[in-house]
Amino acid sequence: ANPKSHGLTASCCHFAMKLLIVPLISRTSPSASASIFENIVSVIRTRHAVGICTHLEGRFHHVSLYHSPSPKEQRFSRKDHRSFEGWLKQEGGASLQYLKEDAAALQHAMDSFHPDLIITDSRIAVIPVARRNGIPVITLVHSTMYHRAEVPSFCLKGINAFLSSMGEGQILRLRDLYLTCDYRIGFGTVQTDPFPSSTSITRIGMMTLSQLSIRNDSTVSIFLTEPSIPARRLIRVVKEAFLGAPFEVYISYPGCQTSNQCNLHFINEPKESLLHRSSICIHDGSPFITNICHSFAVPQIIIPSTSCISRFHAFSVRRNGSGVVIDPDQFDVPTIYEAYRTCIVNTSLQEHLRHISSEHLKQSDLTELLHVIASYE
Repeated sequence: ANPKSHGLTASCCHFAMKLLIVPLISRTSPSASASIFENIVSVIRTRHAVGICTHLEGRFHHVSLYHSPSPKEQRFSRKDHRSFEGWLKQEGGASLQYLKEDAAALQHAMDSFHPDLIITDSRIAVIPVARRNGIPVITLVHSTMYHRAEVPSFCLKGINAFLSSMGEGQILRLRDLYLTCDYRIGFGTVQTDPFPSSTSITRIGMMTLSQLSIRNDSTVSIFLTEPSIPARRLIRVVKEAFLGAPFEVYISYPGCQTSNQCNLHFINEPKESLLHRSSICIHDGSPFITNICHSFAVPQIIIPSTSCISRFHAFSVRRNGSGVVIDPDQFDVPTIYEAYRTCIVNTSLQEHLRHISSEHLKQSDLTELLHVIASYE
């Protein structure tokens, strides 16, 4: 089957290289992966032909689109979320059936698009499939991949079975597989997103472009992508806390329907442009939202979910003094008021934020990715 083409295709323009984007987007609601790769595509498509292998249609433009299976979310006990491997299994990205189906979809995309280079994050199947086809892989990595948390063996069962079927060796941690990639990129700074000194990881500070305007008003953004708070409770507390306040409040959560009530604006997905001008952002530890807030010195109030990634960012924000963390069980109007007041009046928090923002800028923005790609031309 021919790929669906959104905008210009590789055949009608002269591009330096053909890049295949392979993100792990496990839900129909916006995820950090979707947001990061939307920004990556916008940066690289002016110089390179871009194909993307995903089950989400309509989010990416000016690309050749190749369909992939959608991982099916799995539920298991909370303790298994302590490791990145446990998170990936819960997201459905580690099951043997999914990995085999994904490998077939990826092989079709490679046969059709003939990429010179692949950029991915947590799509496990792409690594051995790309190696079979002799295509180099750049992968995005997260600090939680390198934590010492115990990895239950069943979290890797499907991955190791898949690797065996591909003639690959077994792994004890996902980071062992990522070591076989040609290039690894981590976002943030040593302060916010530490990696072991022994790892060979190229840092990029910002998940967006640095020339975007900084915040200039008192807007509050409430963006929950994996909420641990029931929607009805969230809406009730938000209305009690912010309805009628002398500033605009934008709220997004899974299943949110677009509507307006006085100064409250419910939107169907988070918008990065709103983050840039927010005075405060309330979220649940999304890597993308955390990075954007740190990059543009926006104070954060984090209500962490059960995933290790969410809890990592909550811990990082608390440790670095760049925001406030609220336990989901304590999410009520008095707690929100106190957290909001702290973010507004705490001068130490503001100073820490300005320092973190400047460090992110020193580590460059997404244009740095163009230099990494150029090394493969």
